[in-house]
Amino acid sequence: MQLMMIVWNEKVLGIATKKGYVALDPLIEAIHSLCDNSGTLYPNLLTFNDSWVVISGDNACVYDKYCKLVTGAIINIQATAKHPAIVSMLIKNHYLIILRESSVNIYNLLDYSMIQAIEVEKGDMPKDISGDLDKLFILYESTGIKKETISKLVYLRLLSSNEQIQRLLSTTKVNEAYKVFTQNTSINDPEYKSKKEAFFLEAGWSLFLAFDYTKAIECLSNANYDPFEFLALLPDFASADLPAAPLQNIKDVVELKLGMSDTKDTVLSDGINAVVKLLAKKRKLLAPIFPKEKAKTIEFLHPSKLLNEVFKDHTATLAKTMEMLDTSLIKLYIGLRNLKDISEFFTPITTMGCDYSFSQYLEEQKSSEAQVCLAYFNEKYGNFTKALEVWKKLASENSTGDLACREIIKLLTTQVTDKNIIFDCTEVVLRQQPEEGLKVFTSNESLPKFITEDDIIEYLGGLKNNSEMLKEKYIEHIAVSYTHLRAHETSLHLVCRLLLEKKKKKKKNKKK
Repeated sequence: MQLMMIVWNEKVLGIATKKGYVALDPLIEAIHSLCDNSGTLYPNLLTFNDSWVVISGDNACVYDKYCKLVTGAIINIQATAKHPAIVSMLIKNHYLIILRESSVNIYNLLDYSMIQAIEVEKGDMPKDISGDLDKLFILYESTGIKKETISKLVYLRLLSSNEQIQRLLSTTKVNEAYKVFTQNTSINDPEYKSKKEAFFLEAGWSLFLAFDYTKAIECLSNANYDPFEFLALLPDFASADLPAAPLQNIKDVVELKLGMSDTKDTVLSDGINAVVKLLAKKRKLLAPIFPKEKAKTIEFLHPSKLLNEVFKDHTATLAKTMEMLDTSLIKLYIGLRNLKDISEFFTPITTMGCDYSFSQYLEEQKSSEAQVCLAYFNEKYGNFTKALEVWKKLASENSTGDLACREIIKLLTTQVTDKNIIFDCTEVVLRQQPEEGLKVFTSNESLPKFITEDDIIEYLGGLKNNSEMLKEKYIEHIAVSYTHLRAHETSLHLVCRLLLEKKKKKKKNKKK
């Protein structure tokens, strides 16, 4: 067999012949066949770590140290007469670099993809290529003005993985950037977790500034982003002491990129909602540790290129952060006029981050959304009487009626024991939702301790609206609570039967 080239790879010798490729293991005197060359015009044998890279037909194929083809490890390098000729090839780092007559093609041997093609200047004839881990030298020849041959040496520098990531992120190619990150960062690296978090922060900001808010939130959710930095984008809603320096806000960013585009208002609105979601996510994350670690200082992560440089080394205590999040979110929810979001914000909260003095701001706001926040705010601080006063006013409004009635019923059945307050507030609900309002008396197991059934019947009987119907339903509830229905007997029949039995007992007692 005629040998064309030999390559030593650790303990094995690779051999290229006119027909194909083999690996010779001198220790055990064994020859392993890799593959034939399938008539390729450019037979070549290279090494990559402990693997072999061979040119077969139109492809570069990767074989492991056991001489088995790696799954999916076939790269079409267009090694046929139909394409520009291949002059030379080499492997540096995890890149297969092929010098052609018209270009330099670079392939990634970790995922077998082509990552770059560098065009050769017209008139240049590539001659050779060489380099080390981060440098690439290409030798060209060209013809001068006097027809003399001119040699030219071109130096190319391999971008570091961080530079590659930044360039990809600048064009929001997050998936490609993450691929570079994973290929160049070992999970055994002690700083792997912090590096990964920093990557997602950079990716999130690049997506946010490109107005891809959904993907931005997904990325930022994996990083300890600074909520103050995002709040600075909405200065009109800020309730925190932000730096005095002029700050770029979201309106500036949108107008700079979109000008007077028809989509500007939509992008701006979506951006505000994205900031709200990011602030809410940060609050949810910090709330569980807030009661015990208020004085803790939080060191936030910041991107390499900040929109507002004043946040470069910004830190804040947990108490200050929670105060900012609560007051700003409440202002934002009021401004966005979304009752659903307001309710979802307050419902799970057990401890407020902002001081009760913030209620004064809410009292000064006249919108229904602000008053809903005021009612919830008083609830969270245990001022149930004040909360009920606000809910009573909101119960008659179309937009807030259902919510107000639900909250009144909840407070009266769980937090209030004053009979006068219960009767006063229940009447408001009974006017709007009679059957729901009756639950104040039928769904409170503790009620008998401070209000008797006779009190309730007398109260219902004195109402102006639906008095008889409500009293009848309540008496039915009492009857069903104390005894069982007979076969084919309705609740109303049961009440009549019990009343008759009671009347008979009274007559017997008089005779005695």
